[in-house]
Amino acid sequence: MADVPCLPPGMTAQFFSWPVVDFRAITISTETGDEVEARWVVYQRGRASVAVIWAASDLVAVDPHPESNEPHWVDGSLVAGDDNTLRATADAPCQWRRHKEKI
Repeated sequence: MADVPCLPPGMTAQFFSWPVVDFRAITISTETGDEVEARWVVYQRGRASVAVIWAASDLVAVDPHPESNEPHWVDGSLVAGDDNTLRATADAPCQWRRHKEKI
């Protein structure tokens, strides 16, 4: 797990070793109007689960409690201010903030 991406506050990389219980291809728009293929992945161990969105090798969003109404995290270095669009150019890495809505 040496190459684990940065994670939101309070998260550990342990969940990456949990079984994947859901995996879906999704499309995310970029600031330039292009669309990028991404993956929505749910890792689960026992009753605990974590949902994430990957765009290529970039970890874009993390929901440490997908079963709750708590907003998930987005990496502001990759996601524009609207919280739904990928930046055309990545900013300084690891700028986690709470999303305005659920995944």
